[in-house]
Amino acid sequence: MESDNPGYKVQLPCFEGPLDLLLSLVEESELDITEISLAQVTGQYREYLELLGQLDVEIESSYLVVFAQLLELKSRLLLPEPEPDEDHLFGFEVEPDEDDLVTRLREYQKLKKAANWLAEREGQSLARYPHPSGLSEPETPILHLTLRSLHIAALRCLKPRIPFKAPIDYKKVELSVPERVEQIWETLQTAQRDEKDSRTTFSQLLRSQKRDKPLVVVTFLALLEMARRDRIELFQESHMSEIECRLKSPPPSQAKLSLN
Repeated sequence: MESDNPGYKVQLPCFEGPLDLLLSLVEESELDITEISLAQVTGQYREYLELLGQLDVEIESSYLVVFAQLLELKSRLLLPEPEPDEDHLFGFEVEPDEDDLVTRLREYQKLKKAANWLAEREGQSLARYPHPSGLSEPETPILHLTLRSLHIAALRCLKPRIPFKAPIDYKKVELSVPERVEQIWETLQTAQRDEKDSRTTFSQLLRSQKRDKPLVVVTFLALLEMARRDRIELFQESHMSEIECRLKSPPPSQAKLSLN
């Protein structure tokens, strides 16, 4: 600013509010934004306000509010900590104060950095001069549309589309693995009595049932369970060949099936 005396000039940096002034003091001291750093620059902040008062510059109330918060913060750091209240005793987390000066200053720092970055990008874009290519601009077709046609097109875009895949219908499996084990056990016993130790294929076990995916899965799991309990033998000559099964000795009349 300039005084009334033309021979005496005073220049002060321009700040866009009390947080801008406080942030400048912290950055000049090369400090991080913490309560301790704000307490350290309280004196510099007071000196700036005193200088404005000496120059008869009207100080906004927002500067005084921030200065009062700095004094409170500095006094809180100098005085011993109070005894913990009930929230701290029982381990509850105390919600941070929305008007905390440290939090406000950090948010202001982020916004100022973003504003400076945008201003820099704007300056770079203004310094560029496009060169015309000499090519003719493409002709924009003139569309003769009515309000009704635009309304129909909008409804067509907003109409929900049919999904690409039909929804999967999950069905409850009515046949459990233990029940299927009992069925297979009876089938193998009957086949062994009739055909003298013959093997039964996987497809033959499904022949008397309505073949569907749940039945195939349950049958396969039942065979694995019976083989694990050493009640049957499984055979497969190659990777894609038929699975064959046979009861193990002793004879079926003496063997007892138990899944417990």
